[in-house]
Amino acid sequence: MTRTIPPAPSHDDTRAMIASLAPTQRLTSRSASRTDDWEASLQRAVDETDVAVLPSSLVAFSAQISRQDKHDILLCHQLVQILMRAAREREATDDWFAYYKRRLEFLGWYELYLPDSGTSSSYLPADDISPVTLQAVKDIGLPGSGLQAPALQRLEQDQAAQRVMVRNTVVGQSAVYRFLPSMTGANGMVEALLYQRQFQDQRTMTKGRFFSQITTTQQVEERLAVIAFRPGHFERHRQQVLDTLRQQIETRIYPL
Repeated sequence: MTRTIPPAPSHDDTRAMIASLAPTQRLTSRSASRTDDWEASLQRAVDETDVAVLPSSLVAFSAQISRQDKHDILLCHQLVQILMRAAREREATDDWFAYYKRRLEFLGWYELYLPDSGTSSSYLPADDISPVTLQAVKDIGLPGSGLQAPALQRLEQDQAAQRVMVRNTVVGQSAVYRFLPSMTGANGMVEALLYQRQFQDQRTMTKGRFFSQITTTQQVEERLAVIAFRPGHFERHRQQVLDTLRQQIETRIYPL
């Protein structure tokens, strides 16, 4: 199947998006220490492991991914996470999957195709992935680079990683988690499966003569997209992204 590569985004738009993130607080000796810790964690994630945890996300890499691509993918993902946190606090949109993809586009990613996934807004047990969605994950992922073992097993066995994972995931009655298994395709292009899982608690109240009864149900929505990376576009913005992330005191990364 022939896929048309869309035009790259405007560099001015990308710069404006990055510049929209102001420092979270004035730099102090303590925040400088946190920045050093973040840079050390980023370097360990690039050099020593194939799995890293960010707030609300798990990122996994196949063995073919270069150090530079791992580094840039983690920077992209962290920057968009911070943008998403601010957007969710002000309730900027209802379609967080589209919003997330659009921010990645500004950093050099573009959509290749949308694989089949489970029925949107279906009711599923919180830990279940629909069979159709799971097959799509397995089709694109290499062993250990998707939701399957060992990436997910390592997350389940590490409580510190789990604490990082759940940071900033809940806003109101909704929680969003993302998984980004990344690999180098046959054409040498870096591709990734962006998987979003959103939980939404819905509450209903019935009133009787003497008391009220509240019923809570959990709605689960799964979204998928296969995306590809333009390293040349991101390279022009890499330093600005690095400088921005160094000023974000709440930035987190946990090599697994």
